[in-house]
Amino acid sequence: MDKNFVKADLHIHSSFSDGIASPEEIVRYVANYTDLKIIAITDHDNIKGSLKAVELGEKYGIIVVPGVEVTTLQGHIICLFIDKHIRKFTSIYKTIEITYESGGIIVLPHPMSPLTYSVSLRCIKNIFKKETFPKPDAIEIINPTLAGRVVRQKVIELNKILKLAELAGTDSHTLDTIGSAYTLFPKSIKNLEDVKNAIINRQTRAYGEFWSVKDHIRIAKTRLNSDIKNIAQKIGSKLINGNR
Repeated sequence: MDKNFVKADLHIHSSFSDGIASPEEIVRYVANYTDLKIIAITDHDNIKGSLKAVELGEKYGIIVVPGVEVTTLQGHIICLFIDKHIRKFTSIYKTIEITYESGGIIVLPHPMSPLTYSVSLRCIKNIFKKETFPKPDAIEIINPTLAGRVVRQKVIELNKILKLAELAGTDSHTLDTIGSAYTLFPKSIKNLEDVKNAIINRQTRAYGEFWSVKDHIRIAKTRLNSDIKNIAQKIGSKLINGNR
């Protein structure tokens, strides 16, 4: 890796939505087992885990960008640098407005993918046709999941036109996949404002590898085992409380 850059993973899910690890487990894992310097926990429609991670970032020497993956009427978008809840199933246009009014920026994750709830090409074109409307600043050039793989070339071609900041986010729901795709930021970055400005000024580069079929199977098994464990714990807790 070029020594003039640092690595970031700006698309991670925690136990505050459908991820397995807690925000603290994620930040600690990143600090101890990866070479990432910047992360964002972007849970589905829940900002709480991200804000908790922001508090932990300084303790572990990691820059944590506050963010959330919002389920809009037109698909998922990532809102970074915000600290407020945005209601799900709001229109994408209203969500973008709220984000920019709050000082945040918009990322298009896994755009156009038919394998997950993604913003369509038609919707993206409509956004960029609105001359006075705020536009997304970044796009996931690399999302290592199968959902990202199937649209990889389309996204590259689209961004030749849009010229948005390139990001690579793992969309990780388990610890071991964090950092398998990453965004390079200038090494001079020291704080959240620097991260934000680097994205706005298109100073990022996306890298990473797509997950194999074996990786997806392993991840699915890990998530299934976690779900079973959580259900068993809830049932056990209800039985114990019911017998009191």
